[in-house]
Amino acid sequence: MTEVCAAAHKEFDFLAEGDSQNAVADMLSKPAPHRATYKMVDPFYWVARPFYRPPVQVPRTVPGLVSPTVLVMQKCQGSTLTRLSQELNADPDLDRVAAGRKIVSYRLLENLSEAFARMVFEAPGITHGDPHPGNILMVLSATPLRVEVALVDWGQICTISEDMQLHLARLVVAMTESGSGSPPLTQTLDADDHLDTGGSSSSNQIRATRHNVAVAEAMELLGIEFEGREKCHYDAHGTRISTRQTPTEKTERAGDSTNVKGMGGDGVRDGRLPPWTEEPPVKSAAATALATHFFDTTPLSPPWEDHPLSEAHPLRTLRVTNFPKDLILTVRAVQILKAISEDAGLEEWDLAQRWRPHALHVLKHPT
Repeated sequence: MTEVCAAAHKEFDFLAEGDSQNAVADMLSKPAPHRATYKMVDPFYWVARPFYRPPVQVPRTVPGLVSPTVLVMQKCQGSTLTRLSQELNADPDLDRVAAGRKIVSYRLLENLSEAFARMVFEAPGITHGDPHPGNILMVLSATPLRVEVALVDWGQICTISEDMQLHLARLVVAMTESGSGSPPLTQTLDADDHLDTGGSSSSNQIRATRHNVAVAEAMELLGIEFEGREKCHYDAHGTRISTRQTPTEKTERAGDSTNVKGMGGDGVRDGRLPPWTEEPPVKSAAATALATHFFDTTPLSPPWEDHPLSEAHPLRTLRVTNFPKDLILTVRAVQILKAISEDAGLEEWDLAQRWRPHALHVLKHPT
């Protein structure tokens, strides 16, 4: 209850809300860093720079008209997604409605995917945490190639630290590493819980396993903890010691009580998680499916299913025991983008691939 009260108090702090949306508006007013990295040798950058438009419009506050209880900002033109959907549904031509909805949704997803990628991976790391249809405004122009999108109501935000940005970038890159000709992100499993690549070579199985292990490791670096992944201990010779052994047994196996750097006084290394390569393949495959479920908009591949109550949901195989609070609203935003893509029949919209260039820039140019 205390957390709920604190969140409500923070949401109605108009001074903080105004500072957040002004900071994001300033950030989005410039081209993305990964596009401007080689601007000195890219003439197209200088040609396109004057015509740059931010992916979404963020209304700025009016100076002098913001207080803890009053917030005055620029007016955004357009209709909310809720009203726009109602107007489309009122059209008796169902085929035209379906086509119009798909075009509008595609442009909307393009803009929102780019905007959220920049909010997540660029300073100051402020991300809109409540992008429901009532907080998204759209202005349709005469041509479907141009759609103006605005995000309003910045009361619910999440702030992602530089370390969190770095870890999330590693996860996004790991998720999108399969590449052309590689197995899909989530593999089917045979009766023995081994990865089944449909009769493909063992090299594909090895590549798929390595891919899943990389994603699982990136998720743990991000601070996501899983049930059954208990920390292990290693003796002075690097021999793994079961976590279920008593301290006496650990000391006996360590051989001596020399205090070695990185070890306790009994010669036992500090606890750390065992390598994912020692886990059953089904666990790392489930971790990859969970990463897709949390941070991507594509549907899960068999044998996994997206519905959280399904027995085939990856959470049934690999339960999450801890999830970083700073990422909860980011995951919520991803789920809303997924709902928009599903509603428009764009289930294959790959958010992670669109975030990949931003993630690579973070890894290549850490702050």
